[in-house]
Amino acid sequence: MFLLASFRRWHRRLSLVVGIQLLFWTGSGLFFSIFPIEEIRGNHLLAEGGPQLRLQAESSMNEIEASAAARLALKSPAPLARALLIEEAPNEYRGGDLPAWRVDFEDGVSIYLDPMSAKVNAVRTPIWRTYDFLWMLHIMDYDERSDFNHPLLIAAALLGFLTSLTGLVLTWYAWKPRPKKGE
Repeated sequence: MFLLASFRRWHRRLSLVVGIQLLFWTGSGLFFSIFPIEEIRGNHLLAEGGPQLRLQAESSMNEIEASAAARLALKSPAPLARALLIEEAPNEYRGGDLPAWRVDFEDGVSIYLDPMSAKVNAVRTPIWRTYDFLWMLHIMDYDERSDFNHPLLIAAALLGFLTSLTGLVLTWYAWKPRPKKGE
């Protein structure tokens, strides 16, 4: 009986510690399985061929040219919100080539363009931003959102495993046939 009480106590404690992360893992995993990655990346929004404004540019595009190139890059662009030449990458464009034009549309779509060639470097949509946030929670990398082999994630996975193991032991004990009284 002492062993069973000990398993119950540890199972409850582990569940409290790791339960929230287990919800993040399963909730984000459900999101990842529902939406196709091509839709998340925004590739379906791009027009065939993309902007053909500049083949060999000698100077960087200006704001008007970047806005026009971004509108041409999309199949059905929403109204333009703004265009900014960025020198530092925002979190959603981490690792992207710089400098780049960030052209935002009123529907939440952002296009990142090479300032010399008008090549689309990245498409960011509201669903991509949701995916990125859930990915951060899923892999527990709250800074770079790219490392899924760090100690925090490994510790949480180990605790999740121990929670499952103690739960299985408790389930086995609950379902184990017991002798009837008087036998």
